[in-house]
Amino acid sequence: MEHAAISTVNLAEVLYRADEGRRGDGTLQRDLEALGVQVAPFLDEDARLLVEVRRTARRPGAHLSLAECCCIATGLRLGLPVVGADQVGTPCGRGSR
Repeated sequence: MEHAAISTVNLAEVLYRADEGRRGDGTLQRDLEALGVQVAPFLDEDARLLVEVRRTARRPGAHLSLAECCCIATGLRLGLPVVGADQVGTPCGRGSR
């Protein structure tokens, strides 16, 4: 998974949800890193960019969760394509800039 990254905010959500579903055995982060997924810190510049992402996405029928906005903001900063989903079949996405 060359050039794959997950922000610390989104990693927290993945770990939270895995534990919530009783699938968290404490090795998930290590497994992701072994696959080549870089854990990227969520920076203050990401937080500022998140506001722009949210404003851009705000329109009737569109909703991005806070976690999705964090994902997109981090991806934009890193110049990477963004993939995520809160619900199956409802992906958020933004190509690299």
